[in-house]
Amino acid sequence: MESNNSPTRKRKTRLLLLAIAGTLLFLLLPAIYYAELRPVEAQVAVAVANTATSGTVVVYTSFTDGEYPIFLEAFNAEYPDIKIIPSRASAPKVEKRILTEGNSTPVEVIWGLPAVNMMFIKWNGLLKSYPSVNLSQIRPGFRDADTPPDWIGMEARLSAFCVNTTRLEELNLPVPTSWQDLIDPMYKGHVVMSDPTKSATGYGVISTALGLYGRTEGWEYIRKLDQNMGAYSRNGKVGCEWIAEGKYLIAISRAFLGLKLQADGKPIATIFPEEPSGWAMATVGLVKKPQINPAAETFAKWAVSDSAMAEYAKVRAVTSIPTDAPPQPGYPENVEAQLLNQNSPWMAANRRRLIRKWDEEFGEEALAED
Repeated sequence: MESNNSPTRKRKTRLLLLAIAGTLLFLLLPAIYYAELRPVEAQVAVAVANTATSGTVVVYTSFTDGEYPIFLEAFNAEYPDIKIIPSRASAPKVEKRILTEGNSTPVEVIWGLPAVNMMFIKWNGLLKSYPSVNLSQIRPGFRDADTPPDWIGMEARLSAFCVNTTRLEELNLPVPTSWQDLIDPMYKGHVVMSDPTKSATGYGVISTALGLYGRTEGWEYIRKLDQNMGAYSRNGKVGCEWIAEGKYLIAISRAFLGLKLQADGKPIATIFPEEPSGWAMATVGLVKKPQINPAAETFAKWAVSDSAMAEYAKVRAVTSIPTDAPPQPGYPENVEAQLLNQNSPWMAANRRRLIRKWDEEFGEEALAED
Protein backbone atom coordinates (compact mmCIF):
# COMPACT_ATOMS: atom_id res chain seq x y z
CA MET A 1 0.00 0.00 0.00
CA GLU A 2 1.23 3.47 -0.91
CA SER A 3 1.87 5.91 1.91
CA ASN A 4 0.18 9.32 1.87
CA ASN A 5 3.60 10.90 1.35
CA SER A 6 4.69 8.68 -1.53
CA PRO A 7 5.71 10.41 -4.78
CA THR A 8 3.03 8.56 -6.71
CA ARG A 9 0.25 9.68 -4.37
CA LYS A 10 1.51 13.31 -4.50
CA ARG A 11 1.62 13.20 -8.32
CA LYS A 12 -1.94 11.89 -8.48
CA THR A 13 -3.11 14.60 -6.10
CA ARG A 14 -1.47 17.31 -8.19
CA LEU A 15 -3.05 15.93 -11.37
CA LEU A 16 -6.45 15.83 -9.66
CA LEU A 17 -6.11 19.42 -8.49
CA LEU A 18 -5.02 20.54 -11.95
CA ALA A 19 -8.01 18.76 -13.48
CA ILE A 20 -10.37 20.41 -11.01
CA ALA A 21 -8.80 23.83 -11.67
CA GLY A 22 -9.05 23.32 -15.42
CA THR A 23 -12.69 22.31 -15.13
CA LEU A 24 -13.48 25.31 -12.97
CA LEU A 25 -11.64 27.62 -15.37
CA PHE A 26 -13.57 26.14 -18.32
CA LEU A 27 -16.82 26.70 -16.50
CA LEU A 28 -15.94 30.20 -15.35
CA LEU A 29 -14.50 31.56 -18.61
CA PRO A 30 -17.91 32.25 -20.20
CA ALA A 31 -19.08 33.92 -17.01
CA ILE A 32 -15.94 36.05 -16.96
CA TYR A 33 -16.36 36.85 -20.66
CA TYR A 34 -19.99 37.89 -20.33
CA ALA A 35 -19.23 39.74 -17.13
CA GLU A 36 -16.85 41.85 -19.21
CA LEU A 37 -19.65 42.45 -21.73
CA ARG A 38 -22.32 43.41 -19.20
CA PRO A 39 -21.17 47.01 -18.74
CA VAL A 40 -21.45 47.57 -22.54
CA GLU A 41 -24.82 45.84 -22.69
CA ALA A 42 -25.97 47.88 -19.73
CA GLN A 43 -24.99 51.07 -21.52
CA VAL A 44 -27.02 50.02 -24.58
CA ALA A 45 -29.98 49.13 -22.38
CA VAL A 46 -29.79 52.50 -20.69
CA ALA A 47 -29.66 54.24 -24.07
CA VAL A 48 -32.72 52.33 -25.25
CA ALA A 49 -34.53 53.16 -22.04
CA ASN A 50 -33.64 56.82 -22.42
CA THR A 51 -34.92 56.81 -26.01
CA ALA A 52 -38.20 55.24 -24.90
CA THR A 53 -38.73 57.94 -22.27
CA SER A 54 -36.87 60.83 -23.85
CA GLY A 55 -40.00 62.58 -25.03
CA THR A 56 -39.72 61.86 -28.77
CA VAL A 57 -42.81 60.50 -30.51
CA VAL A 58 -43.21 59.65 -34.20
CA VAL A 59 -46.71 60.52 -35.41
CA TYR A 60 -48.46 59.95 -38.75
CA THR A 61 -51.34 62.35 -39.31
CA SER A 62 -53.92 63.26 -41.95
CA PHE A 63 -54.91 66.52 -40.29
CA THR A 64 -54.40 69.38 -42.74
CA ASP A 65 -51.11 71.24 -42.97
CA GLY A 66 -52.76 74.29 -41.45
CA GLU A 67 -54.24 72.43 -38.48
CA TYR A 68 -51.88 69.89 -36.97
CA PRO A 69 -49.11 72.42 -36.14
CA ILE A 70 -51.65 74.46 -34.13
CA PHE A 71 -52.81 71.36 -32.27
CA LEU A 72 -49.21 70.40 -31.53
CA GLU A 73 -48.52 73.84 -30.10
CA ALA A 74 -51.34 73.23 -27.64
CA PHE A 75 -49.87 69.83 -26.74
CA ASN A 76 -46.38 71.24 -26.19
CA ALA A 77 -47.80 74.00 -23.99
CA GLU A 78 -48.74 71.18 -21.60
CA TYR A 79 -45.80 68.85 -22.34
CA PRO A 80 -42.84 71.03 -23.40
CA ASP A 81 -40.31 68.20 -22.98
CA ILE A 82 -42.02 65.84 -25.43
CA LYS A 83 -40.94 66.33 -29.03
CA ILE A 84 -43.42 65.23 -31.69
CA ILE A 85 -42.01 64.20 -35.08
CA PRO A 86 -45.03 64.47 -37.41
CA SER A 87 -45.38 63.09 -40.92
CA ARG A 88 -48.44 64.35 -42.81
CA ALA A 89 -50.18 62.71 -45.80
CA SER A 90 -53.67 62.04 -47.11
CA ALA A 91 -55.63 59.31 -45.33
CA PRO A 92 -55.18 56.68 -48.09
CA LYS A 93 -51.43 57.34 -48.16
CA VAL A 94 -51.10 57.11 -44.37
CA GLU A 95 -52.97 53.80 -44.36
CA LYS A 96 -50.94 52.39 -47.25
CA ARG A 97 -47.66 53.46 -45.65
CA ILE A 98 -48.47 51.75 -42.36
CA LEU A 99 -49.70 48.55 -44.00
CA THR A 100 -46.58 48.46 -46.19
CA GLU A 101 -44.21 49.07 -43.28
CA GLY A 102 -46.07 46.57 -41.10
CA ASN A 103 -44.38 45.66 -37.83
CA SER A 104 -41.25 47.58 -38.83
CA THR A 105 -43.05 50.93 -39.07
CA PRO A 106 -41.34 53.72 -37.13
CA VAL A 107 -44.66 55.40 -36.34
CA GLU A 108 -45.94 55.21 -32.76
CA VAL A 109 -49.22 57.15 -32.93
CA ILE A 110 -51.72 57.54 -35.79
CA TRP A 111 -53.57 60.81 -35.33
CA GLY A 112 -56.44 62.32 -37.33
CA LEU A 113 -57.03 59.31 -39.59
CA PRO A 114 -60.68 58.68 -40.60
CA ALA A 115 -62.28 55.73 -38.86
CA VAL A 116 -62.76 53.77 -42.10
CA ASN A 117 -58.97 53.78 -42.59
CA MET A 118 -58.14 53.17 -38.93
CA MET A 119 -60.46 50.16 -38.79
CA PHE A 120 -58.56 48.54 -41.65
CA ILE A 121 -55.27 49.05 -39.81
CA LYS A 122 -56.83 47.48 -36.72
CA TRP A 123 -58.04 44.47 -38.71
CA ASN A 124 -54.45 43.94 -39.84
CA GLY A 125 -53.38 43.61 -36.21
CA LEU A 126 -51.25 46.76 -36.09
CA LEU A 127 -52.93 48.64 -33.23
CA LYS A 128 -52.47 48.32 -29.48
CA SER A 129 -55.31 48.65 -27.00
CA TYR A 130 -55.75 52.27 -26.06
CA PRO A 131 -54.27 53.54 -22.78
CA SER A 132 -56.67 54.10 -19.92
CA VAL A 133 -59.03 57.02 -20.52
CA ASN A 134 -62.48 57.91 -19.29
CA LEU A 135 -64.54 56.17 -21.96
CA SER A 136 -67.80 57.30 -20.37
CA GLN A 137 -67.09 60.80 -21.69
CA ILE A 138 -66.88 59.66 -25.32
CA ARG A 139 -70.00 60.07 -27.45
CA PRO A 140 -71.67 56.78 -28.45
CA GLY A 141 -70.23 55.52 -31.72
CA PHE A 142 -67.05 57.60 -31.43
CA ARG A 143 -64.78 54.71 -30.44
CA ASP A 144 -63.74 51.23 -31.39
CA ALA A 145 -66.41 48.73 -30.35
CA ASP A 146 -63.91 46.54 -28.43
CA THR A 147 -63.19 47.09 -24.75
CA PRO A 148 -60.57 48.30 -24.24
CA PRO A 149 -60.74 50.07 -27.61
CA ASP A 150 -57.94 50.06 -30.17
CA TRP A 151 -58.82 53.57 -31.35
CA ILE A 152 -60.93 56.52 -30.23
CA GLY A 153 -62.68 59.19 -32.28
CA MET A 154 -61.86 62.86 -31.77
CA GLU A 155 -64.12 64.92 -34.04
CA ALA A 156 -66.51 64.77 -37.01
CA ARG A 157 -65.88 66.25 -40.47
CA LEU A 158 -69.20 66.95 -42.16
CA SER A 159 -69.79 67.02 -45.90
CA ALA A 160 -70.98 70.30 -47.44
CA PHE A 161 -70.93 72.19 -50.74
CA CYS A 162 -68.40 74.93 -51.46
CA VAL A 163 -70.10 77.27 -53.94
CA ASN A 164 -69.06 80.43 -55.75
CA THR A 165 -72.21 82.53 -55.41
CA THR A 166 -70.85 85.33 -57.60
CA ARG A 167 -70.21 83.03 -60.54
CA LEU A 168 -73.57 81.29 -60.07
CA GLU A 169 -75.29 84.66 -60.18
CA GLU A 170 -73.40 85.63 -63.32
CA LEU A 171 -74.64 82.47 -65.02
CA ASN A 172 -78.15 82.94 -63.62
CA LEU A 173 -77.93 79.62 -61.75
CA PRO A 174 -79.48 79.04 -58.30
CA VAL A 175 -77.42 78.03 -55.29
CA PRO A 176 -77.77 74.25 -54.79
CA THR A 177 -79.33 73.35 -51.46
CA SER A 178 -79.64 69.54 -51.66
CA TRP A 179 -77.87 66.44 -52.89
CA GLN A 180 -80.60 66.10 -55.50
CA ASP A 181 -79.83 69.57 -56.84
CA LEU A 182 -76.32 68.47 -57.74
CA ILE A 183 -77.55 66.01 -60.38
CA ASP A 184 -79.69 68.61 -62.15
CA PRO A 185 -78.42 68.95 -65.76
CA MET A 186 -78.19 72.74 -65.39
CA TYR A 187 -75.01 72.20 -63.35
CA LYS A 188 -73.33 70.04 -66.01
CA GLY A 189 -69.59 70.70 -66.04
CA HIS A 190 -69.77 72.97 -62.99
CA VAL A 191 -69.40 70.40 -60.16
CA VAL A 192 -66.18 68.94 -58.75
CA MET A 193 -65.32 66.40 -56.08
CA SER A 194 -62.13 64.64 -55.05
CA ASP A 195 -61.07 61.36 -56.63
CA PRO A 196 -62.10 58.51 -54.28
CA THR A 197 -59.00 56.53 -55.24
CA LYS A 198 -56.83 59.33 -53.82
CA SER A 199 -58.94 61.00 -51.17
CA ALA A 200 -60.99 60.00 -48.15
CA THR A 201 -63.25 62.97 -48.92
CA GLY A 202 -64.00 61.45 -52.32
CA TYR A 203 -64.85 58.11 -50.77
CA GLY A 204 -67.13 60.03 -48.43
CA VAL A 205 -69.27 61.03 -51.42
CA ILE A 206 -69.71 57.35 -52.37
CA SER A 207 -70.59 56.30 -48.83
CA THR A 208 -72.98 59.24 -48.44
CA ALA A 209 -74.82 58.38 -51.66
CA LEU A 210 -75.18 54.75 -50.58
CA GLY A 211 -76.23 55.81 -47.10
CA LEU A 212 -78.89 58.20 -48.40
CA TYR A 213 -80.31 56.18 -51.28
CA GLY A 214 -79.31 52.56 -50.71
CA ARG A 215 -76.82 50.34 -52.47
CA THR A 216 -78.69 50.24 -55.80
CA GLU A 217 -80.20 53.71 -56.10
CA GLY A 218 -77.03 55.11 -54.56
CA TRP A 219 -74.97 53.97 -57.55
CA GLU A 220 -77.57 55.42 -59.90
CA TYR A 221 -77.15 58.72 -58.09
CA ILE A 222 -73.35 58.51 -58.46
CA ARG A 223 -73.71 57.91 -62.21
CA LYS A 224 -75.94 60.97 -62.58
CA LEU A 225 -73.54 63.01 -60.48
CA ASP A 226 -70.64 61.96 -62.70
CA GLN A 227 -72.48 63.40 -65.71
CA ASN A 228 -72.28 66.86 -64.09
CA MET A 229 -68.62 66.58 -63.09
CA GLY A 230 -66.22 69.14 -64.46
CA ALA A 231 -63.20 67.49 -62.83
CA TYR A 232 -62.01 65.28 -59.98
CA SER A 233 -59.48 66.89 -57.65
CA ARG A 234 -56.74 65.12 -55.74
CA ASN A 235 -58.29 66.13 -52.39
CA GLY A 236 -61.20 68.04 -50.89
CA LYS A 237 -59.18 71.15 -50.14
CA VAL A 238 -58.17 71.63 -53.78
CA GLY A 239 -61.80 71.36 -54.86
CA CYS A 240 -62.86 74.24 -52.61
CA GLU A 241 -59.84 76.27 -53.76
CA TRP A 242 -60.98 75.82 -57.37
CA ILE A 243 -64.36 77.24 -56.37
CA ALA A 244 -62.75 80.25 -54.67
CA GLU A 245 -60.76 80.87 -57.86
CA GLY A 246 -63.93 80.71 -59.98
CA LYS A 247 -62.59 77.76 -61.93
CA TYR A 248 -65.71 75.75 -61.14
CA LEU A 249 -68.93 76.62 -59.31
CA ILE A 250 -69.64 73.82 -56.84
CA ALA A 251 -67.38 71.43 -54.90
CA ILE A 252 -68.52 68.54 -52.73
CA SER A 253 -66.10 68.71 -49.84
CA ARG A 254 -65.81 69.02 -46.07
CA ALA A 255 -67.53 71.90 -44.33
CA PHE A 256 -64.47 73.01 -42.35
CA LEU A 257 -62.48 73.50 -45.57
CA GLY A 258 -65.10 75.81 -47.07
CA LEU A 259 -65.62 77.72 -43.84
CA LYS A 260 -61.87 78.28 -43.49
CA LEU A 261 -61.72 79.81 -46.97
CA GLN A 262 -64.73 81.96 -46.14
CA ALA A 263 -63.04 83.17 -42.96
CA ASP A 264 -59.99 84.04 -45.07
CA GLY A 265 -62.17 86.29 -47.22
CA LYS A 266 -62.48 84.05 -50.26
CA PRO A 267 -65.61 84.56 -52.42
CA ILE A 268 -67.39 81.33 -51.57
CA ALA A 269 -70.25 80.10 -49.41
CA THR A 270 -70.50 76.80 -47.54
CA ILE A 271 -73.87 75.13 -48.01
CA PHE A 272 -75.18 72.24 -45.94
CA PRO A 273 -77.63 70.05 -47.87
CA GLU A 274 -81.27 69.78 -46.87
CA GLU A 275 -80.68 66.04 -46.48
CA PRO A 276 -78.20 64.73 -43.89
CA SER A 277 -74.46 65.20 -44.42
CA GLY A 278 -72.12 62.29 -44.64
CA TRP A 279 -69.22 62.64 -42.23
CA ALA A 280 -65.82 61.25 -41.40
CA MET A 281 -64.74 60.53 -37.85
CA ALA A 282 -61.14 61.55 -37.16
CA THR A 283 -59.48 59.03 -34.84
CA VAL A 284 -56.31 58.38 -32.86
CA GLY A 285 -54.61 55.07 -32.12
CA LEU A 286 -51.38 53.59 -30.76
CA VAL A 287 -49.32 51.40 -33.07
CA LYS A 288 -48.53 47.97 -31.63
CA LYS A 289 -44.91 47.68 -30.50
CA PRO A 290 -42.95 45.17 -28.37
CA GLN A 291 -42.45 48.07 -25.95
CA ILE A 292 -44.70 51.11 -25.97
CA ASN A 293 -42.99 54.47 -25.65
CA PRO A 294 -44.44 56.16 -22.53
CA ALA A 295 -44.30 59.50 -24.32
CA ALA A 296 -46.46 58.04 -27.09
CA GLU A 297 -49.05 57.01 -24.52
CA THR A 298 -48.97 60.52 -23.09
CA PHE A 299 -49.68 62.00 -26.51
CA ALA A 300 -52.43 59.46 -27.26
CA LYS A 301 -54.15 60.28 -23.98
CA TRP A 302 -53.82 64.01 -24.58
CA ALA A 303 -55.39 63.62 -28.04
CA VAL A 304 -58.72 62.71 -26.40
CA SER A 305 -58.41 64.97 -23.36
CA ASP A 306 -60.62 67.92 -22.52
CA SER A 307 -57.86 70.35 -23.49
CA ALA A 308 -57.43 68.68 -26.90
CA MET A 309 -61.20 68.76 -27.45
CA ALA A 310 -61.16 72.49 -26.76
CA GLU A 311 -58.63 72.89 -29.58
CA TYR A 312 -60.60 70.73 -32.01
CA ALA A 313 -63.78 72.66 -31.15
CA LYS A 314 -62.18 75.83 -32.53
CA VAL A 315 -62.43 74.35 -36.05
CA ARG A 316 -65.03 71.56 -35.74
CA ALA A 317 -68.66 71.65 -34.70
CA VAL A 318 -68.81 68.10 -33.29
CA THR A 319 -66.18 66.63 -30.95
CA SER A 320 -66.19 63.17 -29.39
CA ILE A 321 -66.26 64.72 -25.92
CA PRO A 322 -68.75 67.62 -25.69
CA THR A 323 -67.18 70.98 -24.86
CA ASP A 324 -68.37 74.37 -23.62
CA ALA A 325 -67.12 76.02 -26.81
CA PRO A 326 -69.57 78.37 -28.55
CA PRO A 327 -71.22 76.99 -31.71
CA GLN A 328 -69.04 77.11 -34.78
CA PRO A 329 -70.20 79.87 -37.16
CA GLY A 330 -71.63 78.63 -40.44
CA TYR A 331 -72.91 75.29 -39.16
CA PRO A 332 -76.59 74.39 -38.75
CA GLU A 333 -78.05 75.27 -35.37
CA ASN A 334 -78.65 71.62 -34.48
CA VAL A 335 -75.51 70.28 -36.10
CA GLU A 336 -75.77 66.80 -34.62
CA ALA A 337 -79.10 66.33 -36.42
CA GLN A 338 -77.25 67.02 -39.67
CA LEU A 339 -75.12 63.88 -39.27
CA LEU A 340 -76.07 61.02 -41.56
CA ASN A 341 -76.81 57.78 -39.71
CA GLN A 342 -74.09 55.73 -41.35
CA ASN A 343 -72.70 52.24 -40.85
CA SER A 344 -68.99 52.95 -40.36
CA PRO A 345 -67.84 49.29 -40.00
CA TRP A 346 -69.61 48.40 -43.26
CA MET A 347 -68.10 51.46 -44.95
CA ALA A 348 -64.65 50.35 -43.77
CA ALA A 349 -65.05 46.67 -44.69
CA ASN A 350 -66.33 47.46 -48.19
CA ARG A 351 -64.23 50.54 -48.92
CA ARG A 352 -61.71 48.90 -51.24
CA ARG A 353 -64.41 47.06 -53.16
CA LEU A 354 -66.50 50.21 -53.59
CA ILE A 355 -63.53 52.32 -54.65
CA ARG A 356 -62.50 49.64 -57.14
CA LYS A 357 -66.06 49.62 -58.55
CA TRP A 358 -66.01 53.42 -58.86
CA ASP A 359 -62.59 53.35 -60.51
CA GLU A 360 -63.66 50.72 -63.04
CA GLU A 361 -66.69 52.78 -64.04
CA PHE A 362 -65.40 56.36 -63.80
CA GLY A 363 -61.64 56.21 -63.33
CA GLU A 364 -60.64 56.70 -66.98
CA GLU A 365 -62.65 59.89 -67.29
CA ALA A 366 -61.67 61.23 -63.87
CA LEU A 367 -59.25 64.11 -64.42
CA ALA A 368 -57.31 64.57 -61.22
CA GLU A 369 -55.82 68.05 -61.56
CA ASP A 370 -53.25 69.65 -59.30
